[in-house]
Amino acid sequence: MKAKNRITLLLAALMLLLCLMCVSACSQEEAEGTVSVRYNANGGTFTTNTYTVIDTYSLSELPKNGSGGYEVPLVDPSDSRRGEENSFLASRSGYFLVGWYAAFESDGETVYQRWDFSSDTLELDEKSAREGGVVLDVYAMWLPEFTYEFYELSTGNLLKAHRVDPMYVDSLLLPEWDEETGKLDMHDFPEVEGRTYKGLYLDPHGIESVTDERVYHTGKIDYEAIEATDTVMKLYVDTYDTVTYNVYKAEHLIDAADPTATYNIMCDLDFSEDGWADEFIYGEFSGRIYGNGHKLSNITLYQSSTSKTDAGLFGVVKDGAVFEDVMLENVNFYIETGSRMVGASFGLFAGVLEEGAELSGVSINGKITVTPSPYITSGTVLGLFCGTGNHKDIDISGIRCVALAPESDYDTGLSLLVDGNTVKITVIPAKED
Repeated sequence: MKAKNRITLLLAALMLLLCLMCVSACSQEEAEGTVSVRYNANGGTFTTNTYTVIDTYSLSELPKNGSGGYEVPLVDPSDSRRGEENSFLASRSGYFLVGWYAAFESDGETVYQRWDFSSDTLELDEKSAREGGVVLDVYAMWLPEFTYEFYELSTGNLLKAHRVDPMYVDSLLLPEWDEETGKLDMHDFPEVEGRTYKGLYLDPHGIESVTDERVYHTGKIDYEAIEATDTVMKLYVDTYDTVTYNVYKAEHLIDAADPTATYNIMCDLDFSEDGWADEFIYGEFSGRIYGNGHKLSNITLYQSSTSKTDAGLFGVVKDGAVFEDVMLENVNFYIETGSRMVGASFGLFAGVLEEGAELSGVSINGKITVTPSPYITSGTVLGLFCGTGNHKDIDISGIRCVALAPESDYDTGLSLLVDGNTVKITVIPAKED
């Protein structure tokens, strides 16, 4: 009896040892097993110039779930934990990434489910885990980029088509004036040669204006169906018919110095530290200045050219030029020519003011100072407001004109007689020895 019990015990011990060995082998098999998740760029490419990314997991390193299976935490291909930031970023020209979609079989069909890497977890039962291999395919899903189409309001011509990734860009910033630089920042809006942005409309008739700082794209994305609607948004750009500047500082006006442009004066301007531009002094001004009731003050002009003869704040103010609500204060014009000025025409506002120029709400005060010279003859035309032309009933009572005294008895002198706008010049000969 005792011997039989001893044999039974030995057999039991042997069986226990075999079971332990089996469990150990199973544990070793489990530890060595792996599963993989495959990410397919699906028509796109990764930054690494590859089309697939495969993540392989050792079962021994995966957490168990409550039913004895495993939890596989999927990692976005572009996640920084993979190494260098965006080292596995997927892209496709002309398309945007809607998301990563896991492929599942359901009733014999492949079903795609958008994967949320922050909350979704792949759970495997023990049988699937032990079979190993690729346990899940995840696909990049793409849709064509959204488009903003810009049309010129006045002509209906297409100016530009601007494509955006709506996952990152849902709106465009409208053009805006930079008060520091005096320049118009167009952002992503098109520029029209010879014209300047004025406003934006949502319809071709110029009725629905955009008054906010941004315009939002109207396109919609259906993430479940992987579809998008209204992907093209048409915008209608209104423009000024000339190059236009909004002027916030004196230097902005001088830097622009385009005699054909339109200027909107946005605040009072002091030119004490900024010289007036030669393009204005001697040029033919055909543009527009809207002063908006602001002052342009402390402007100093020098006429010392030996070849250019029409001069003032503006050399020639052309037919069609417009000055509206402009206040000019303390304008000083020094005429000190060094050449015979036959046919020269000078005035504080303009050397020549053509008949078709439009002036309204213009006021001016200042002084013209003429340096004695034998080259300034009675043939020189000089006026308080304009040398040649009609001063258009502008109040010129605040303008003075003086001639400096000769420096010696042998220098030619000048005598000036003011008659309304006209200044009559008489040359006083130098004394002879």
